[in-house]
Amino acid sequence: MLKSFHHKTRYNIRLSEKKGVQIKQHTGSDAIEVFYRLFEITSERDRFMILKRSYFDHLWDTLNPKGYCAVFAAYYEGEPLAAILQTIFGGRMTYLYGASSNTHRNLMPNHLVHWRAIEWALGQGLKTYDLWGIPSNPREGHPLWGVYRFKKGFSETETRWIGTFDLVFRPVTHKLFGWGIHTAKSIIRWMRTGNLSSSLEE
Repeated sequence: MLKSFHHKTRYNIRLSEKKGVQIKQHTGSDAIEVFYRLFEITSERDRFMILKRSYFDHLWDTLNPKGYCAVFAAYYEGEPLAAILQTIFGGRMTYLYGASSNTHRNLMPNHLVHWRAIEWALGQGLKTYDLWGIPSNPREGHPLWGVYRFKKGFSETETRWIGTFDLVFRPVTHKLFGWGIHTAKSIIRWMRTGNLSSSLEE
């Protein structure tokens, strides 16, 4: 499987190992504490909105006792550098959220933490490692171009789903409601990040 990765991804994984980055799977109550601290740093650095800590606590408390959730974190000399929050269901592990610190980024902890998560998933008999979302129309200059290249380094396979659609019974109400929600979210995003639009919008 490692040989199937892009050569630069393999190089970064081996570099991280060589430099002494260690990966820990968090199974206790400290899992969300470690993840969310890094998630806040990531949101400040990359200027995007994140959900409140209570959402992640609820997610963990609901899914983890059933074995449907996992947090893996990368450490260097005891300092957390990166963390990923995964969901597990039906033979599939899904990369739901990722976070990283502003220090020691040259140690490539994000590559190694995913590789260790993949190894763990294989050991559990899981069949699919889902790296989840990429831009619908990836191109250089897109705000998520770096995310796209990172994920493509692990797999060239892209799966496109049909998405979700609304069955509208009251067109005017539906349009007004949608406009109101979009406007409110844009205002909140601008107040928190200085951006009116999200990088997830195509």
